[in-house]
Amino acid sequence: AKEKTEKAAKEKTEKAAKEKTEKAAKEREERAAKEREESAAREKEERAAKEKVERLEREAVAKRRAEEEATAKAKEAANAKEAAKAKAAAKEKAEAEEAEKRPQAGKHRVYSKVELLRFKEMDACICRPQDLPDLTIERGPSRNSGGNDRRQSDRGGGGGGGGGGGNWQRGSAAPPRRQNSSNNMPQHQQHQQQQGGSSWKRGQAPPPQKKNDGRHNNNRNNNNNNNRNNYNNNEPSSIFEPLVTSDNRWRPKKNASSLVVAEKQVKSILNKMTKEKFTKMSTQMCEIPLKSYEILTMMIGRVYEKAIDEPSFGDLYAELCTLLSAAASTSSFVHYIQSDEESENGSPVVYRWSNDVSQDDAEIVGPFKEDKDAIEAALGKQTAPEPIERGEINLELVRLKIVDGIFIKVLKSIPSEESPNDDQNYYAVFFPVKEAEECGQKMSTFFLTERECKSDANKHNSFKRSLLNKCQDEFNKQDIYDEWKKERSAFLQVKKTKTAHEQKEKTEELEFRRIKLKKQMLGNIKFIGQLYKAGLLKEKIMRYCIGALLNMEEDQTRKAKNPEYIDTGNDDLDEEDHEACCSMFATIGKTIDQLPAANFMRVCFAKMGRFSKADSLPSRVRFMYKDLIELRHNRWVPRRKQEKAKTLDEIRKDVEREERQQAQQSQQNYKNDRNGGRGGRGGGRGFNQRNDRNDRNDRNDRNDR
Repeated sequence: AKEKTEKAAKEKTEKAAKEKTEKAAKEREERAAKEREESAAREKEERAAKEKVERLEREAVAKRRAEEEATAKAKEAANAKEAAKAKAAAKEKAEAEEAEKRPQAGKHRVYSKVELLRFKEMDACICRPQDLPDLTIERGPSRNSGGNDRRQSDRGGGGGGGGGGGNWQRGSAAPPRRQNSSNNMPQHQQHQQQQGGSSWKRGQAPPPQKKNDGRHNNNRNNNNNNNRNNYNNNEPSSIFEPLVTSDNRWRPKKNASSLVVAEKQVKSILNKMTKEKFTKMSTQMCEIPLKSYEILTMMIGRVYEKAIDEPSFGDLYAELCTLLSAAASTSSFVHYIQSDEESENGSPVVYRWSNDVSQDDAEIVGPFKEDKDAIEAALGKQTAPEPIERGEINLELVRLKIVDGIFIKVLKSIPSEESPNDDQNYYAVFFPVKEAEECGQKMSTFFLTERECKSDANKHNSFKRSLLNKCQDEFNKQDIYDEWKKERSAFLQVKKTKTAHEQKEKTEELEFRRIKLKKQMLGNIKFIGQLYKAGLLKEKIMRYCIGALLNMEEDQTRKAKNPEYIDTGNDDLDEEDHEACCSMFATIGKTIDQLPAANFMRVCFAKMGRFSKADSLPSRVRFMYKDLIELRHNRWVPRRKQEKAKTLDEIRKDVEREERQQAQQSQQNYKNDRNGGRGGRGGGRGFNQRNDRNDRNDRNDRNDR
């Protein structure tokens, strides 16, 4: 019985193992079939994508060929048109030549335009014939005025100047003109006949023209003749000498100011800045010489304005600021001044620094042969000449000193390119140190050693410090809408006096300015976060910004490198502060949410969690805080990709990926339509299997995250 029981158990075990093996083999077969199906689907998708690419290529080739054929046809049509035009011209020319050779049968001949134009080039039409008679008109004897009318002259009557109807011959005096009655003849003709005429003969000079006295304006020809005569009479009788170009004539000059030139370069580079050209443009920006502190602040201001206007390029401009901070040098515009002022410890020599020492003073004192003479003249040890206008003298700085309370600046002339052999002279600019502010000269306090002076100058004039001051000034504005509110209140007071069109225009302008101010505020917040991610700002500054936005106070009981903040329960925040806080954490959350800042993050998100449930806040603000809390739970991985600067290759790859996804989606929809159209249990089972597979893939993705 025992053996029988063992045998039965053994058979049962073998049967179970066999079933398990068969089941495993069946599962393997199903898995292999499933893999084959998936592989076939992938191959089909790849084949469809390849066919699509080939179709697009064929279409492009066909389009290119069609364009080439159209271009060739247009070219052939143009050539045919030119050939027809040339053929017509040759035919016309041949007809003209035949017309010249053809004998004339009639009395008249019709010349074509070509034949008439050909006469201009013939010598017979240009040269004067030698046998041409003299046709010069000479003046003859004067004529007498007559008084008989036409009827008398026709009858043969009349006498005196009127003359009769007798015959006359060539060379004798011309017969007098017949006189009309005073009623029918114009007044100016009567006046001319009363004045009498003059006789003339061929070969004599013509009589001089009579000047018009201005009383007869009815005759247009007389007026034209008078105007022509007056113009001829007003011509100058003498010849003037031509104008001579002087040496000191005006010449156009470009604005060669170093600040203006640098500003143009910075604007040009920033307008061309893209992610693809970043290396080239940033190198050009770093090569701009910093000749003054004004150029440094101008450069920072332009980069800052560009960054807050284009938040999507914030990481790009933050990287640019990092390169500029490393390349910018203060040695080109910071000057150190040695002074003999008395210090507290009685040191005989102290030092100051200045970042606005000008080399283009309008008035200077000099010239001097040596720099020592300029210093002695400034101290009054020798008679100093009167200040003179600088004019076009090129000067460079030689020495800065403070002696006996007098600020002395010594300059040296630079020979020009036109006269490189000129002697170098020295000039001086000096004034009492007490009057430095009145003279527009800024200086630091004095330091005991030159090392301390240089350290303080580098600290206050560095690119990083100036950029931080710019961001801090913009962040610390109490109310960004202060000026906007004043202008809006002033408009509301006079709104009733404006027309409907003016009211609408002003309202739209105020709304546009409000949106722009808000955009600049959020752009400043995002740019500060990008600077922190780039390493230009420290975590201490970011904690201060977040604490200020959330109305939290610094915990004075804890002494640490980075201060801690506590929530005092002050929830009086503007809507802009809520939005700025969410924007700040969305930018720097992944960087600042580390173990050293765990307590700070706990305090901040506890308050933001309370804001997300406060019914007193607008729903838009509450959902912003909820999205931020969800973003932190997802390890700062956003649900949607944020807009960032991309290169052309990245954009091209994104487009190709979207096309592939659309092709796959369309193919999947086609499969679903086919499976759904079969009906019955099979279609439903396939649909359930796909749903199970999708759910399983989603679970695997969540586990991987």
